[in-house]
Amino acid sequence: MHEYHKIKKPIVELLLNNGYRECTKDTETDYCGSMQCIYANGNSRFLLFWDGEEGFGGVEEYKGNGQWEMLKPIVPESGEDLFQKNISELLTNIQRLL
Repeated sequence: MHEYHKIKKPIVELLLNNGYRECTKDTETDYCGSMQCIYANGNSRFLLFWDGEEGFGGVEEYKGNGQWEMLKPIVPESGEDLFQKNISELLTNIQRLL
């Protein structure tokens, strides 16, 4: 499974359970396998992404006025334990914003 989908699955579950809906479908952005999508609930938006060239993914929160802020931690391509640890921490940080 592509790392993007490994990140996306638990995050989307959290967002859907909190009233968010997909407003842009998975979009491939370059030849390296970068992908992204956006989920929104009213004016609140989260962008999920995978940067194929750099080998990491994560989530950005929309701050308004065209500005996005990357949430921590990023999720680097790594061993499964570290990958899952970072996703878990990211989910906790997203939950705090909902």
